[in-house]
Amino acid sequence: MAAIIGTVFGIAGISTLIATPIWGTLADKFGHARLLPLVTFLTACAYLPLYFAANVTQFTVMYFVLAAFSPAINGLTFATIGLQTPPERRNAVMSMLYMPLNAAILVAPPLASLLTTQVRQVFLVSAAISFGAFAFLVGSRGVAKESSKELVG
Repeated sequence: MAAIIGTVFGIAGISTLIATPIWGTLADKFGHARLLPLVTFLTACAYLPLYFAANVTQFTVMYFVLAAFSPAINGLTFATIGLQTPPERRNAVMSMLYMPLNAAILVAPPLASLLTTQVRQVFLVSAAISFGAFAFLVGSRGVAKESSKELVG
């Protein structure tokens, strides 16, 4: 069993290794903030098939796809916030950004075990949370555009 789990995570690492420079290049070309909602949506979509995986091979392939999208969220988030934050405040803002990420790592596993009765349900909950994050990002973009219009004039 350990070899199978190691293979799944190893293949996910390879996917991330391949996809991360691609997302970085696309972000440099089209903008970090513009790609963030797209990557969040693709991550949410990639979680759903994991619920239906019938065997280890299917799960591994689907997890490979998920690993191509989900790690990009952190990079795009940090880059977007870093580019929008004045240099003198950047350290404090980045430190504050790490707090919810670390809290999620600590809180998510026990919370997921309380909310679900099967391991597979974790993927549905993750998809729902990711779709919620996508909706928030799309909604906040509209708010940000309106706020910037008010500031400009």
